Amino acid sequence: MANQPVPPDTDYRHAYMAAIIAITVIAVLTAWLRVYTRIYISHNAWWDDWVMFAATVGFDHIFPLYLLYHIRYFKLIANSSYLQSQQTGSSWKPTG
Repeated sequence: MANQPVPPDTDYRHAYMAAIIAITVIAVLTAWLRVYTRIYISHNAWWDDWVMFAATVGFDHIFPLYLLYHIRYFKLIANSSYLQSQQTGSSWKPTG
């Protein structure tokens, strides 16, 4: 019973990344459309609109770096000895 191999995990990384990207795009577009409407259509933009616009612009510069970091991290984990040991059912010993 103790030496039975562990069943392989289902890999949902690509689905998670796609969902994160899709929701982020929808959120940023919604925020920008609100700011556009407040500035150009209603001519009633206030400080909260400018703060929201600044936050989305800052987020647009930070979010791709976040994604690149995690994509690289996922590739490192996928190639790690830990996952290989889990798939073969052997004991894992950290290296380094």
